[in-house]
Amino acid sequence: MAIAWASPLRRLLAAAGASARSFHSQPYQAKVGVAEILNGGVGKGVEAHDAKVESAVGGDSQRLLESCSARTLRLKKLGIPCKHMSTTLYNIRFGSAQINTTVAGDAEAADEWVRGVRANAPRGGRLIVGLDCEWKPKCHPSDPPNKVATLQLCTGTSCLILQLLYVSPFPASVRSLLGDPSVRFVGIGVGEDVAKLENGYGVTCAAPVDLQGKCNRRLGRYDGNRGLRLSGFAKKRRLGLSDFAREILGVAMEKSMTVTRSNWENSKLDDEQVRYACIDAYVSYSLGEKLLTN
Repeated sequence: MAIAWASPLRRLLAAAGASARSFHSQPYQAKVGVAEILNGGVGKGVEAHDAKVESAVGGDSQRLLESCSARTLRLKKLGIPCKHMSTTLYNIRFGSAQINTTVAGDAEAADEWVRGVRANAPRGGRLIVGLDCEWKPKCHPSDPPNKVATLQLCTGTSCLILQLLYVSPFPASVRSLLGDPSVRFVGIGVGEDVAKLENGYGVTCAAPVDLQGKCNRRLGRYDGNRGLRLSGFAKKRRLGLSDFAREILGVAMEKSMTVTRSNWENSKLDDEQVRYACIDAYVSYSLGEKLLTN
């Protein structure tokens, strides 16, 4: 998928003293550097932020940025942090892939992402989308379960992280995509995710595909008639997404329990949460693409 915002973002990075190359090779470090330059005054007001942006882009902020409060698509595509915006763009490197990731807390950004997915869907074939969800862990076992906080969708190298607690109503475009029987939503244990989406938001996923069984069969661990056929406790243990990523895709995932059990209800996800959420959805998509098309 073409990245319409890549060129202006490179110009901003160059103006801020960071190269486009460093942005792609170390997305988080470079992004933080730009944020410090462009967003250092956000806590003191939008005016201070705009002044820093104007300085960084050589006094051309009116043409490039227009109004922060208007949430223009141009500003969103530049990925410039602003307290009046709820959308941020990341370029996340995982293995040899660079995943263009939209972290969104508004329906407009979700609609734009879905339109891009629809426009680039393969003709004559079924669209495969990796699906994953995150929610805040319960503080006490007796507490009621928390609603899904983030919905992650990924196809190809385009990922959406939708912060559902900050979007109301549920974006119609995402609801329509989930309800499309021609789109296969894939993941490991995806049934739990879609059940929580339905219970929490009344959203139905028409074609979820749990890849657990297919992954086990691919590794020779599972026989449809006799169940797990390898002996030994270690080999009978239930494998997870990171295991299948390593064994089937040949890539290593970092699954930090600190991030897993972090507060996914935060209005601003930190870099580690964004990376974690993005890679989970991307690996789910990659497994589905490999197992369902070959």
